Amino acid sequence: MKVEDWKWRYLILVFDCSMTFGCYFNIDIISAVQADIQGQDTGTCANITNATCCDGCLGLGPDRYNQLYTAFSWMNALFALPGGYLIDRIGNRVSAIMVTTMATFGTILFAVATMDGIQGTTAMFPLMICGRVLIGAGTGSSLIVQDRVVAFWFKDRISFVYGFVIFALRVGNVSNFLLTANIAKHYGIQWAFWMGTVACVIGVLSAISLAIVDYYGTLQLDDDCKINMKALPVSRKDIREFPAIYWMICLMIMSYYASYLPFVSNGTKYIQDRYGYSKTTSSYYNGAIYDTSVVISPLVGSILGAIDCHGIVLTSIFAFTLPIFPLLSYCPEIHPLVLTIWIGISYTFAGVCLWPCIIIVVPKKAIGTAIGIATFIQGMGIGLTNLVTGKLLGFTEDPNKESLIHKYQKMFWLLLSMCLFCTLCSVVLNILDLTKERKLNRRLAKKSVKEMKNFADEKSPLMTDAPSIQSYVSIDASNVDLAPGIQ
Repeated sequence: MKVEDWKWRYLILVFDCSMTFGCYFNIDIISAVQADIQGQDTGTCANITNATCCDGCLGLGPDRYNQLYTAFSWMNALFALPGGYLIDRIGNRVSAIMVTTMATFGTILFAVATMDGIQGTTAMFPLMICGRVLIGAGTGSSLIVQDRVVAFWFKDRISFVYGFVIFALRVGNVSNFLLTANIAKHYGIQWAFWMGTVACVIGVLSAISLAIVDYYGTLQLDDDCKINMKALPVSRKDIREFPAIYWMICLMIMSYYASYLPFVSNGTKYIQDRYGYSKTTSSYYNGAIYDTSVVISPLVGSILGAIDCHGIVLTSIFAFTLPIFPLLSYCPEIHPLVLTIWIGISYTFAGVCLWPCIIIVVPKKAIGTAIGIATFIQGMGIGLTNLVTGKLLGFTEDPNKESLIHKYQKMFWLLLSMCLFCTLCSVVLNILDLTKERKLNRRLAKKSVKEMKNFADEKSPLMTDAPSIQSYVSIDASNVDLAPGIQ
C-alpha cells in the first residue's frame, strides 16, 4: 500500500497537530500577563500606574521580561541544530515523546518559580529562565518532528495540510490569550502558569498516540515506502550541497519572525499603555493576531496550493506587512484590533508558505537537519531582537507616558527594518528561483513547458531522424512533475 492510499493517515495528522498545542500555549503565556510580570506589587489597589499593580505582580521590568523571550528563542535555536540531526537519526516516534516531555518539565519549573515561598526571592528569576530554556528546546524540536511527519505522510498535499498545521499551532496561541489573563485575574498568576503545564501534558499524550498510530501505519505500507521512511545518516556534504535558495529562505524566516514576534511579546502592554485598555482587553486584542490565523489558515493552505507560486506570494505578503509598523507607531486613531488582524492575515500567509519551501528545496533525508538549521537561525535572530527591544524599553518601566511611547516607537523602527530586510531577501529568492528550476514558482514552470510544447507543435518538422524539439520538451515536462512540491 502507498502512503496516500492509507485512509488512517489523517488520524496521524490530528495527533501531529495536537502534539505542539502545549508548546504554543506556553510560548506567549507571559505576554498574556505581561503587566503582572513586569509591574511592581504595591500591596494596595491605590495609586496604580502603568508600572505597578495591586497584588501578585512579579516586578521583573521590561528588560528582564524580554530576557525570558530571549532565553526561549536562543535555546530554541541552539537545540535545533543537534536536535534536527538527532531526529533525522532516531526517527519521529521516540523524538516526539522526548521533546514534548522536555517542554512539560520547563513549564513545571516556570510555574514553581511563581509559587509562594519562591516568588520574590533571588531564586525566582533563574528558575523562570531555566523553565523558558526547556520550553524553547522542546518547542523547536517538536516542530521539526511535526514537519518530518507531514513531509512523509502528506508529501502529495503539503500546502493544504500545512494550513491545518498552522491552524493547530494558532489554537494553542489563541487559547493562551483567551484563558491565561482571566485565570490570573480570578485565581492568581500561579494557577495561570500551572494551566500551561496541563496544556503541555496534552501534547505528551498526543505524541504517544502519534507514535502508536505511526507504527501501525507503517506496517500497512509496501517495502519501498518503509525504506523511504527509515532514518538515514546526514553528512556534512549533504549540508554543503543545500541550494542557495535554502539559505535565502533561512534569512527570510529569521527576519520575518524577528519583525513580528517581539511585537506579540510586548503587544499586550503596548496596547494597554498606548490606548488605555484594561489588561484583559489588551490581551484579547493582542491575541487577535492568532484568532485571525485560526479562522483563515485552513483556507490559506488551499489558496496557496491553487496558486502554486510560493516565492511570488511571499514577496507580496512581506510588502503587505511593511505599513503595519509605522501605523502602530504614529497613528493611534486607528483601532489596535484592525492592526492586529492585519498582522494575523500576513503572518498566516507567511507561515503557511515559508516552512513548506524548505521541504520543497532540500532532499527528503535531510529535512530534519534543514529545518533544524533554519530554526537555529530564526531563534538567534528573534532572541537578539528581543534583547535589543528590552534595552530600548528600559530596565524598569517608565511612568511617563510620553517618554514610554517614544521608546515603543524606537522598537517599531527596529521591527520595520527587519521586515524590510525580509522583503529584499524574498526578491533575491525569486530571482534565484526564476532563473533556475522554478521549484518555488511551479505554476510559471508549467506555463513555460506548455509554451515550449506549443512551439514544438507548430515548428517541429514532420519527419526527421534527429531528436525533435518535442522530445526535449517532454523530458523537461517530466522533470517538472518529478520535482518536490505541491502536485
